[in-house]
Amino acid sequence: MAMGAGNYTFRVLNASTTKHVLRLPSRRTHAYPRPMDEQEHKKQTGERLRKARDSAGLFQHQAAAHIAKVTGDDCPPTRVANWEQGTRLINPIAVQILSKLYGVSPSWIYGFDDALRTPEESALVAIYRDTDERGKRAIRGVAEAQPTYVVLSPEKLRTG
Repeated sequence: MAMGAGNYTFRVLNASTTKHVLRLPSRRTHAYPRPMDEQEHKKQTGERLRKARDSAGLFQHQAAAHIAKVTGDDCPPTRVANWEQGTRLINPIAVQILSKLYGVSPSWIYGFDDALRTPEESALVAIYRDTDERGKRAIRGVAEAQPTYVVLSPEKLRTG
């Protein structure tokens, strides 16, 4: 069974195992996104900082006060505002402090692809970690019941 979705084709390999194949077009001109320049990186990082702070229900002055308390250095609210607006790039120490305060990973704040943890995902991980073994089995059961997709190259599709 094949289902189209734009330039992609999904093919069900075996309906009983709920495994699917994601078939990519053989010629893709946009396979790798262009590298982000420094200004774009600062803006994206700032947007993620603001989103995480808003999700945590905090104000900029509260985040600045927390950084000042942890580091012992002065951190005015305007510094947090500059980071969130993308005017300045946040330093790694402040990222560590704020990621713990906001409940997100530092990698997510910086926008690394291997760490796509939003505040909602962090909350789900926290719930999972706090539950007993029976609850963890139930959560894993729900997650494993979801369909999985495998990405195969055009050569693999031809050879089966």
